[in-house]
Amino acid sequence: MNIHILKKYILVCGFGLILCGSSIGWAQENTACTVDSFATVEQNQSIVKKKIRTASQKRFIRRKPSAYVVQMPRPALETRLIMSEGDVTFINQFGQNKLPTKSDGSSNLMDGDRIRTGAQSFATLQTKNDTFLTIASNTDLVLSNIKQSPIQLELSQGNVESLVTKQKATERKSNYQIKTPAVTLSVRGTRFKVMHSQNSGNTNVSVEDGLVAVQLRQACGQPVLLGEGKGAVASPTYIHVKDMLSEPVDIALSPVEKSKTLEVSAKPVLNAVLYRVQASLDESALLVVKEAHGTTPKLVLEGLDNGYYFVRLSAIDANGVEGFSDLRTVLYQPPPNSDLWLEDFLKP
Repeated sequence: MNIHILKKYILVCGFGLILCGSSIGWAQENTACTVDSFATVEQNQSIVKKKIRTASQKRFIRRKPSAYVVQMPRPALETRLIMSEGDVTFINQFGQNKLPTKSDGSSNLMDGDRIRTGAQSFATLQTKNDTFLTIASNTDLVLSNIKQSPIQLELSQGNVESLVTKQKATERKSNYQIKTPAVTLSVRGTRFKVMHSQNSGNTNVSVEDGLVAVQLRQACGQPVLLGEGKGAVASPTYIHVKDMLSEPVDIALSPVEKSKTLEVSAKPVLNAVLYRVQASLDESALLVVKEAHGTTPKLVLEGLDNGYYFVRLSAIDANGVEGFSDLRTVLYQPPPNSDLWLEDFLKP
């Protein structure tokens, strides 16, 4: 498994997501529209605290994932790579390949850098405002502005999931934006997914928690506000709001699996046309290492190493909007490869 850890241990801080009960002013990106602000939003939500637990550290490998929580000692001072898996390419603004870290261990990511992932390849970043984003397989993402607020990303293809920390009540402007060719997404503290297809030109959004403002880039008008459980499919000319599908139920996955591949199945979800399963090293599913898609809720993950994993299964509707997911933990212990064992045994 080609995993690059920037620190000695994977340390990811616990953090909360909150939308204040006071009025929230949403900043507008610089588009053809001249409206000064998105909208004034009033919504009361309780604090939802989430902690990330790693399942990859050797010092904990014999303990259940729920038995420990590790936290970062301090917020990130710069946008940095937390982990990469598989074929991940970093390209500077001049089109040259580069390393994501310097020789002294500090971040080498700059404004204008491009990140491209291949099949079964992932990258997890932490921004300087302590937002975490997971870049999924077959994705093309540009880090337009990562040095100052608001953090701005340009997604031209693929899938990005973001976990954005809450802002102070006095901060009225969004500190995190993702732009696609169709829309601009602005948030203040939430967890959401965005997928853009170059073939269709559409952008799909799913909001698991918090609030996201979706603004067309080429047309004027008020943004569409998506709350928890809402999704949207957007083109350059329209935004259609959808209810997210419910999470799969009755997931068949034993706490310990010893098969050659990891098989996950569940009951079909109403109105689902596609399913996705991911294996990650943390309970917030940010450190993804494998995924699989299929038209039925019976999926197989291949090539996983021996160890603890957090497995997440979700359903996707006909519009491409991904629904809620259900998360399970598993200790995966595949049988040894007999051919490799014999090869090692016969070595002089």
